[in-house]
This record gives sequence, structure tokens and C-alpha cells, in this order.
Amino acid sequence: MRELLCEEVVEKHGAFEKVVRYWRGWFPELEGAILINGWIGKETKQEITIIRPKRTFVVCEDKQWVLNIEEEEQRVYHH
Repeated sequence: MRELLCEEVVEKHGAFEKVVRYWRGWFPELEGAILINGWIGKETKQEITIIRPKRTFVVCEDKQWVLNIEEEEQRVYHH
């Protein structure tokens, strides 16, 4: 099992992020893996580009259901 020690965002362009992750132990099979001797011993430094969702939403065919959710959100957040 992998233990994530740290994750840092190095660059950000919209939904794209260049991320550096540090894992405890050596995992050469990871994409962008660099094996290093870190502060706690053997570590894997992983440099990758990921896409993070900016917004999530529910898609359904029943429009009335969507309106009910919006009305419920307004009632919860505005009262």
C-alpha cells in the first residue's frame, strides 16, 4: 500500500495542474517516478499533469427533479 507524504501544485492553467507527489518507498512503476533518498529514507517523487474538475453537476432527464433540487438549495442556503 502506498503512503502519500506530500502533494504540491507547481503550475496551474485552468483545470490542468502540474503536481509533484512524494510517496513513502520506491515505486518505479508510477508515471513520472523519480527514486530519491529523502528525509525519511526511500521515497518516490512523482511529477505529473492532472485534470481536476472545476465544477460537478447532476444530469438527468426529469427537469422537474432538477428544479426541485435548486429550490431546495435556495431554501437551505437562504434561510
